[in-house]
Amino acid sequence: MKRIFASVAAVLSIMFLTTGCIKLNMNLDVAADDTVSGNIVFAISKDLADLAGEDGATETDTLLPKSDAVKVTEFDDGKFVGSKYSFAGIPIEKFSEASNDAGQLKIVRDGDNLVVSGELDLSGGAAAGEENPLLDGFDMGADISVVMTLPGKIVSSTGEIEGNKITWTGKFGEKLVIAAETNSPKSAPMQMILIGLGAGVVIAVAVILVLRRRKAAKAPNEVYETGDAQP
Repeated sequence: MKRIFASVAAVLSIMFLTTGCIKLNMNLDVAADDTVSGNIVFAISKDLADLAGEDGATETDTLLPKSDAVKVTEFDDGKFVGSKYSFAGIPIEKFSEASNDAGQLKIVRDGDNLVVSGELDLSGGAAAGEENPLLDGFDMGADISVVMTLPGKIVSSTGEIEGNKITWTGKFGEKLVIAAETNSPKSAPMQMILIGLGAGVVIAVAVILVLRRRKAAKAPNEVYETGDAQP
């Protein structure tokens, strides 16, 4: 899962020379235990794929490195065809390692806060305020979005905030800047919570058994002392 945005930008830079009909949707769910789950859809126009034919179609299943943690399936919504990457419970440290690459999507913990950063360059190399000649004459019917759900309270974001969900929408010819911060103290993983609950149940059962045994052992003496059962 390293260098996600950098990999995406590299692929898109090639796609600039062929078509603007691209679908890139990232849906990420960050949990309070510092893990990431979600999916990424990367596809091209079905018309373009049909036109290119089986031998000429652009590959969409090599966007991320092969990994047991990532499941790749075919995607086809009638308009776009490509690949869908699904993953669950990936630690944020493995999701994106520290790097000086501005194009890398990062989710890092800073005390009680989670900080998200990244940049997807869709300008095709054009400087700010300049037109990119590579994009002239293309029908930019692209669908590019990054949707991220963060735990805790959202402190700031460059995207559109709706509850705990943040949406960034990309546009060809511009840079998509991803930035967000949420206040979310790290919680114990669910597995540790379940283990703790299980240990509590075991202790409670043990205490009940001990109390019952003590009560059973004490009962005959109590009956004898009252004289009710004295021979």
